[in-house]
Amino acid sequence: MRELQNLELSSGKSGLMQRIIDTFFADVPVKLDALRRGLAQNDMDAVGMAAHTLKGGCPYVGAIRLYELCEAVEAAAAAGDPEGAAQGSDRIESEVPVLRRSIDDQFNPPGPSGPPAWAGQP
Repeated sequence: MRELQNLELSSGKSGLMQRIIDTFFADVPVKLDALRRGLAQNDMDAVGMAAHTLKGGCPYVGAIRLYELCEAVEAAAAAGDPEGAAQGSDRIESEVPVLRRSIDDQFNPPGPSGPPAWAGQP
């Protein structure tokens, strides 16, 4: 995540980091819904695709743990392992709020204006 802070500083584009974070977290609920639907339908192709697309945004916000969890779900789906994919999906669901708090603590400490807009979103 420090690389993102440095990018914002070197680009001279104020708010770049916040826009990246906002975009990532705005897309998370859609991707988690796709993951849940795939699991409910036992559609491992859909599960793998949902995990893959969520994984794709992780490097932009420094979400290493979430990236690894998505990778594990993607691998379980490719192996036709619905139980492994479901367990990994549960871990992903648990990791998202942890990631959100971590990013909030590092980049957006609450101040007079309160937490960032995405802090209350799933």
